[in-house]
Amino acid sequence: MTRFWLLILMLPLALLPGACTEKEPVRIGFLAALTGRYADLGLAGRNGALLAVEECNRTGGLHGRKVELLVRDNGANADQAIQAVRQLDQAGVTVLIGPMLSQMAMVIKPEIDSLRLVTVSPTVSTDYLDNLDDWFFRLYPSIRHFAVRYAERLFNHERLHRLSVLIDESNAAYTQTFYQAFAQAFTKLGGSLEPPVTYHTGSAVPFYRLAETIRRQQAEGLLLLSGAMDSAMVLHQLRSRGYKQPVFATEWSGTEDLLTYGGTAVEGLTFYNTYDRHSGSPAYLDFVDRYRKRFGQEPGFASVHAYDATNMALEALRRGGAGPEQLKQALLTLGPFPGLQAMLKLTPTGDIDRPLFHVRVENSRFHTLR
Repeated sequence: MTRFWLLILMLPLALLPGACTEKEPVRIGFLAALTGRYADLGLAGRNGALLAVEECNRTGGLHGRKVELLVRDNGANADQAIQAVRQLDQAGVTVLIGPMLSQMAMVIKPEIDSLRLVTVSPTVSTDYLDNLDDWFFRLYPSIRHFAVRYAERLFNHERLHRLSVLIDESNAAYTQTFYQAFAQAFTKLGGSLEPPVTYHTGSAVPFYRLAETIRRQQAEGLLLLSGAMDSAMVLHQLRSRGYKQPVFATEWSGTEDLLTYGGTAVEGLTFYNTYDRHSGSPAYLDFVDRYRKRFGQEPGFASVHAYDATNMALEALRRGGAGPEQLKQALLTLGPFPGLQAMLKLTPTGDIDRPLFHVRVENSRFHTLR
């Protein structure tokens, strides 16, 4: 009888709103090209972000609330990207991780500014976004700085004075920014550049024609401003034509897809990384082990930077709350934040600096040059 009346007394409590429901999750968006020619960057970035979110949830989430990662594919398409941003905003995301391509950042920037949606990109580097007080944050330095340093290395260290350049115009916010800064610095040093060989990605890129144009220029070396898959394809065509000159690229080419699609054609290719693939940092080694176990593959620069970007966003949410202005200020005032390989600190306008590590493909592996 006592038990019966106890149940009766507890019934009103059970009927109270929210009495038996979980707390609403904290929603974070992730936006990148997950299909198509640039999917290597997007998938690697998604994996890094997902790992950070899963680890946050295993330790209790944010103030007892689960964190949910909402992933959207922009297909490297402008309309699709804008639509995805709107969908994520309507779904209630508090912060957006991505995009991974500079061209897509330029496409969505007016939308995120209008929505006041705090966005943290792991890999966008176009200098069109330098020093702006806005809602866009970057964990990747402005490409102009790297272009100048790379021009100095190729001219002074590699002793190359005349270069061919291949440019993918589909990501012009990145490739043209890099090319213009590189060309200015390289020619100022006394070097010369052949007319750039340009193309747009699509279902029928004429790699054989691009390779033949490059071969006929007879320059001392080649600089690739293209993604991993396209770099591999054009090098297959060049090597089949007996091309022996040294080839260089930016970090955009340096994903695992370069080895997958390039085979022996990419042997000797040199590019730079914004992280040390062979770092002995305990935090980085532990991350690599967890990443391999979770996804069955090696992490690349996009995975590393996306993991750091997501953790920074989570810490800012933990400290500052979910309102856009509070979150923006929390990011700007985080101070030195422990990344996987170094302490990360944003500038007052949400930019960052990183060191360069030069990498060469040797025996079908990435080898960091010391």
